[in-house]
Amino acid sequence: MTELAELDERVNRLTLEVVDIRGIATKAEIDAADVRAGLRGHTKALEDLRKTQLEQGRDIVDLRSEMRRGFARIDERFAGMDERFAGIDGRLDGMDKRFDGMDERFARLEGEMKEGFATVGVELAKISTLLRVAIRQPGQPVES
Repeated sequence: MTELAELDERVNRLTLEVVDIRGIATKAEIDAADVRAGLRGHTKALEDLRKTQLEQGRDIVDLRSEMRRGFARIDERFAGMDERFAGIDGRLDGMDKRFDGMDERFARLEGEMKEGFATVGVELAKISTLLRVAIRQPGQPVES
């Protein structure tokens, strides 16, 4: 083979290699573009996720504040109820003392009534005796 033929064959071989290399490079460029597109998608997804996390974080802070305000209102209302129950307890204690006093008065009145009825019974017996004497009922013993 002549030098020209060898050179021509070498050029043809190199041309085929260049075509192959360009095909590989084109495929690599397409693959790289796909990878870049995927990375952009992943980056966008991560940015959206971060945005959502920040929004949810603010929502959690708002909910926590609202919850604490609600519990504070409940605590205040329970404190008010505790004060009212303490007042009711005081009033019931006062009523208990008054009922105790009434019990003592009723016991004293009951004793006075028994004593009074006993006195009335004695006096009625005297009256009965006097009436019998005054009427002079024979056969009836006179009691003194």
